[in-house]
Amino acid sequence: MYSFNYHRPLSLKEAAQSLSAASDGTLMSGGMTLIPTLKQRLANPSDVVDLGGISDLSGIEAKGEMPLSSAPPPHMPRLRQARL
Repeated sequence: MYSFNYHRPLSLKEAAQSLSAASDGTLMSGGMTLIPTLKQRLANPSDVVDLGGISDLSGIEAKGEMPLSSAPPPHMPRLRQARL
């Protein structure tokens, strides 16, 4: 795996700033695809911006008959809100 700068912003604004300041940055939401790709040296980003710490990107709401997710949530919060 190549070295890169890791950022874990707490807001969308910080994430946008980190990504725009990077020469070749990439976003990470869960890492299920990115981490193996990095380990196999198939990607070489200058910066990785982890979106996991941004509270605005988490949550599930009930809007009418359709549950809406602001971003793909981790499995446990989804299970806790199984009533949707």
